[in-house]
Amino acid sequence: MIVAIHQPNYIPYLGYFYKLAHVDTFVIYDDVIFQHGNASSITNRVRVLGSNGPFLLTVPIIQQTSNGVINKVQIDENQDWVKKHLKSVLHSYEKAKYFKEVYSIYELELSKTYPNLSELNISLINAICQYLDIKTKIIKSSDLQTKEQGRNERLAEICQILNAREYVSGLGAMKYNDPQVFQNRSIQLTYSEFIHPRYDQLEQPFVPGLSIIDALFNFGKETIQLLK
Repeated sequence: MIVAIHQPNYIPYLGYFYKLAHVDTFVIYDDVIFQHGNASSITNRVRVLGSNGPFLLTVPIIQQTSNGVINKVQIDENQDWVKKHLKSVLHSYEKAKYFKEVYSIYELELSKTYPNLSELNISLINAICQYLDIKTKIIKSSDLQTKEQGRNERLAEICQILNAREYVSGLGAMKYNDPQVFQNRSIQLTYSEFIHPRYDQLEQPFVPGLSIIDALFNFGKETIQLLK
């Protein structure tokens, strides 16, 4: 059993799905603190590519809930963000080869009502996995009975609950991962080896790190080849 654990980001980039596609179980870390105001926070925003370069799509949240855990953060439905996102994506990608089929998935997911930001993001992640035929089992950390409070300790506990022999982490976590904590539970700590591929985009020069929808609009189901 190989496990990866990651927060539920809004239509995340290729590297997120690369890690998801290369493990047996992917745990959505939905009950950790939402980092609002952090410049690197991508839980409720992502970059896409327009004719004038990359720009952010941001899901507005109710500020009073922004200091809570991710699965408690509510979307600010008083803002007409769905219409704005759909319009922005339409203008950016309507000339892409697979626009119609991918846009219909995105439009359907955004048309639903969600109790919080986490459920929106999870629904989109699941929809993309289904489209790309990614079979990895996806579960939520909030559905597991964990007791540990420390960062490394809880991650290792989740792996142990799932009978994992290997935990795949992102390279960005290397600075705070404690290999000894995982070793103590007989769990091998490894790191995702994702190297961002270059591919044909509608605009030039190439911009890496965009939402996976950038690739999906251009390659459709063949996007899975970028995750191998």
